[in-house]
Amino acid sequence: MNTDLNKLLATVQAQTQAMQDLTGAINGLVETNRQLIDIVTGEELDEYEEPMVARYLDGTPIEEA
Repeated sequence: MNTDLNKLLATVQAQTQAMQDLTGAINGLVETNRQLIDIVTGEELDEYEEPMVARYLDGTPIEEA
């Protein structure tokens, strides 16, 4: 019976470690999502010195008519 208890404890410890790892990964995703939201909403546009210019894939600026 003692070995069954040891197996159960080892399993619970492994599960706890896996949950802690997942929590760390989720927190990392939360932070990157916050950064993306800041960029999309324009809160960080003040950091850019020159305005963003639409460009073709070859890098040529798109001239608006």
